[in-house]
Amino acid sequence: MARIRGIQISPDNFSNPFLQNLEIDLRKQLEITLKHEESLWFQKSRKEWIQGGDRNTRYYHSRTISRRRKNRIFALHDDVGDWCYDDMLNRNRVISFFKNLYYEDMIDRPELICSISYPTNNHDFSSLLLQVSPEEIKRALFAMGPTKAPGEDGIPAIFYKHNWQILQQNFTEFIKLARQNAEAIRAINSTLVVLIPKVDAPQNASHFRPIALCNVVYKCNTKIIANRLKPFMNDWISPQQVGFIPGRNIQDNIIIAQELIHSMKRMKRKKSFMTIKFDLEKAYDRLSWGFIRKCLSELNLPACLINLIMNCIITSSFKLLWNGEKTDSFLPSRGVRQGDPLSPFLFVICMDKLSHMITEAVNERKWKPIKAGRHGPLISHLMFADDLLVFEEASTEQLGRIMDCLEQFGLSSGHKINETKTSIFFSSNVDRSVANDIVNRSGFKWNKGIGSYLGSIDHGNRRKKECFKPLVDKLKNKLAGWKSSCLSLAGRTILAKSVLGSLANHNMQHSNLPISVCREFERAQRDFVWGSSQQQRKAHLLSWDNLCLPKTLGGLGFKRMKTFNDAFLMKLGWGILTKPNDLWVQVLKGKYARGRDFLKTVKSNNQDSSLWKRLAYLWPTLLDNVQFRIGNGKGTWFWKDRWIGDKITLQDFTLHQRDFDNDTTLVADMTDEDRNWDFGKLQDILNNTIIDKIRIMPPPEPELGDDELAWSIEGHGNFTVKSAYGLLSNEYHTVEVIPWETVWKSKCPERWKFQLWKTGHDRLLTNSRKSKWGLGTPECKKCRDVEETTMHVLRDCPNAQQLWRILIPGNELLVFMLTDLIPWCRENISMRWGSFTIQEWRIVFLCSIYYLWQWRNNALADPNFIYPSNTAHFVLSQVRNSMEQENIAGTKRIETLYVRWNQPPEG
Repeated sequence: MARIRGIQISPDNFSNPFLQNLEIDLRKQLEITLKHEESLWFQKSRKEWIQGGDRNTRYYHSRTISRRRKNRIFALHDDVGDWCYDDMLNRNRVISFFKNLYYEDMIDRPELICSISYPTNNHDFSSLLLQVSPEEIKRALFAMGPTKAPGEDGIPAIFYKHNWQILQQNFTEFIKLARQNAEAIRAINSTLVVLIPKVDAPQNASHFRPIALCNVVYKCNTKIIANRLKPFMNDWISPQQVGFIPGRNIQDNIIIAQELIHSMKRMKRKKSFMTIKFDLEKAYDRLSWGFIRKCLSELNLPACLINLIMNCIITSSFKLLWNGEKTDSFLPSRGVRQGDPLSPFLFVICMDKLSHMITEAVNERKWKPIKAGRHGPLISHLMFADDLLVFEEASTEQLGRIMDCLEQFGLSSGHKINETKTSIFFSSNVDRSVANDIVNRSGFKWNKGIGSYLGSIDHGNRRKKECFKPLVDKLKNKLAGWKSSCLSLAGRTILAKSVLGSLANHNMQHSNLPISVCREFERAQRDFVWGSSQQQRKAHLLSWDNLCLPKTLGGLGFKRMKTFNDAFLMKLGWGILTKPNDLWVQVLKGKYARGRDFLKTVKSNNQDSSLWKRLAYLWPTLLDNVQFRIGNGKGTWFWKDRWIGDKITLQDFTLHQRDFDNDTTLVADMTDEDRNWDFGKLQDILNNTIIDKIRIMPPPEPELGDDELAWSIEGHGNFTVKSAYGLLSNEYHTVEVIPWETVWKSKCPERWKFQLWKTGHDRLLTNSRKSKWGLGTPECKKCRDVEETTMHVLRDCPNAQQLWRILIPGNELLVFMLTDLIPWCRENISMRWGSFTIQEWRIVFLCSIYYLWQWRNNALADPNFIYPSNTAHFVLSQVRNSMEQENIAGTKRIETLYVRWNQPPEG
């Protein structure tokens, strides 16, 4: 960097090709070095939030230091509960714990007796036995995160992706070999186990979650198996299980649980109920290998596939990572690894046997489940992987039934209930003596709610704002650990959107968030973007309304939290309309339908849940943007449904008053024998304008299938949260003044784009702007008597003119210098000057205004600051480096342009 600086201040730099070529070479070396430094700290920090931002190497470095400090184990409790600070003793104690955890302590586990089995009839397993193809291998590899923590060989997926042309043949051949040879799998099946704290201050080995770091080659092999099993999972697995099943969503079970708990809190009838939230101790790690094989056999999978899957499990070996160092290897005899792509599917298949047992007990009327509303389904249990929530009548007899099921399942599968973490909740009408008896017999904790279930907020009996306090606390903890001063505006923006904005996304998909909580999140995002903290307040250069506009309309794409919450809830409404057979929809209908047609109206009363009341509020907006797409015409009312567009129904446009309440005419009924529209039935009922609308629509055809609901905002007809948010926030009525989409898509550093963003909004902290706040005088420090505005700094000041006079041909310079700020920005994004192409000039312009502002700030901060002797040379060298990094065509031409330029004549 010192050599580059020396060249820039050299008086010979204008006319010496040797110095200019030397600067090119030095900048290439610097760029490579900086990129390597960024990559190093990025991988060590394990943070992926700022991909696509600037380097932020300082931030990555601070995150790495923080992460290492957090993950280092300094002390643990010994056997008597005292703190032990001896590293070797703690290490041996932890190794012993996990050796015992992965050791099968029962050789012959009893057979699980259950009359219900997996529904495997009429399944064609031929796709599971196909020879693996090179395309399938590549697809599995390239689906992996490029910089995810590698296995023991230390090679991340990005290495294989980057060198795929060289490694493809050997990689493919080895994958094929590993699918036929257990020893080949063993060679790549050595696993590093990293210990992730489950609590803020871990005290013993059980407070750590063992995450397996498998080699990329091994993960590619098991990912192929998992991808082949995935299409069958929805048919195999019970509807109560939503974990890792394509087409099922974690929100489904959360909504069911919240609605049932809401009902239980208001129960007044004779029957009382209880809900038990079970915690299975180290569920993945205790799973019996023999039980896995029995479940796979019960699925009637081909024997060769079962053997392949079991070889992936039983050939593994483990090494713990203790404070960054590998321990000695040991061999497990039970458990599946968290980190292996195949493990979630195997685990869910095995857990479904518990669902079979519970369903069998319900069918035999031994298990008395809760009913969702007067006409709703019976709910006995809900599952998400190892999260188990059961519902039964509140009695010691039913408690015994639950414990018998779990005990039999545990003996066969290896699972064990963690009684200290298992909790029980009773409906409001339960007799207190009965509740005490159940609690005493079970040893479970009696809670006033179910606590946090699948990451959702437990509304409990508190005020709604207090319920969401844990979410707000999580937000504050995030901010407390961040260093905004280490990040550029681009980095802070991406971090605020991707992390702060998404913290509440999970809860927004199934809960109606209080406005106060939404405002607190928005305030945190605003402060972080502009660099404010509790210790130091900084100017917010643009309003939150402007920041919440889409990036294509001059904003930064932030979301108004309450509107975004409503968009998510509208997605639930869309699910009610389009997935009427889903269990969560049946629960809502059973509880709230009250004999009404859901498609037409949704109403709520004061006793309904907060979620349902908000859905009822949003329902008219949802229905107003839904219409039918005609297939065979047998599912759509001709007069009463919306199907011809323009958000209208034909019953509102009849020539004479008619009663359509009992009308059952379908769209299919309005065609003749030749399947054309039968306009003879319509001539005396509808006016010619409406008939012409019908005429241009294709008539229904049996071959087109059933009629479907369509979301009218999107051309494809599918509901999207993005389009719903745009609808609710009136984004579609905002006018663009600068081609922002072109700016944001430009292939150059984010900081250049953000500089134009601030410029286009006239929000640079010039002396003119600061003087209006009472901070100094408005004059330019160089020009003295001229007001320092945005246009003065970036175009009219002699420092800026020196640059533009070199870059802009003389015959075009006058036009360039005369326009106002907004047209000036717009034209320089959309036009070209001189011999530059439009794309080249856009990047040159973005780079120029960025460095003109930086040089201005450096000159104010440091009286000894010296501008580059050839500012055009400097700018174009930066442009060339950027284009080279982005692999943009024209790099060599840009290089030629600035190498051949000489200092312009004076005057």
